[in-house]
Amino acid sequence: MKKLLAVAAAALAACMLFVFVGCDEGESGNNGGPSSSAKREVTEEEWEAAVSGADAGSCSYAYETTYGESGTEGGSFAYDAGKNAVLNALSGGNYSGAGILTKEGDVYYAYESDEDGWTRSASSAADYDDWVETVCAEAQGLAAPLAGQYSLFTYADGAYTYTGSEISFGLFVGDVTSLTVKVTFADGALWSVEVEPDLSASDGKVTKQVFTARFGSAVSSITIPADYTEA
Repeated sequence: MKKLLAVAAAALAACMLFVFVGCDEGESGNNGGPSSSAKREVTEEEWEAAVSGADAGSCSYAYETTYGESGTEGGSFAYDAGKNAVLNALSGGNYSGAGILTKEGDVYYAYESDEDGWTRSASSAADYDDWVETVCAEAQGLAAPLAGQYSLFTYADGAYTYTGSEISFGLFVGDVTSLTVKVTFADGALWSVEVEPDLSASDGKVTKQVFTARFGSAVSSITIPADYTEA
């Protein structure tokens, strides 16, 4: 599990360096979007309250990077407050796999998957707390820059969208001229934020990147393995 945590941390760091400082294995649930009845326009006051309150409860952060015709790699990181579990999953690139850290009473466990299934080993409060903080900090990194930006967005089909260069999500390393941002709400609460930079002026090595944060009921429930081998 230590190897997976290190690789996942490196993946998050690499992802942030390129663009901003800022349903997967082990997850199941409602990533499709809020129900039709929950979709509605929000007031500016509701917008500000929602984006500033995005640090409470469950959260998730995901990225997907496409390297021309060379393939796609990505990562998904989620904290399920209801189950006291945090997931990190990587796909593509040099390493693919999934790991789950859990708090079960006063005991902490680490579950790691490979071609032979799941393995469970002892973990620690320090590792668990560190990953909860890391995952939610990344998710909040997509929500915080939305404060004060209500007037830039246009509402249509249940979502707010914006394309331009007036919102900064951190340090850009590539030649990014603009961003497309999509924000959705459910009953006035922040549901998700999706950010896609325009890479048309970059060197062409990376042709597409998409970053997504989800909050509260938008976060898929993490399925804790019932069948595993003790390490």
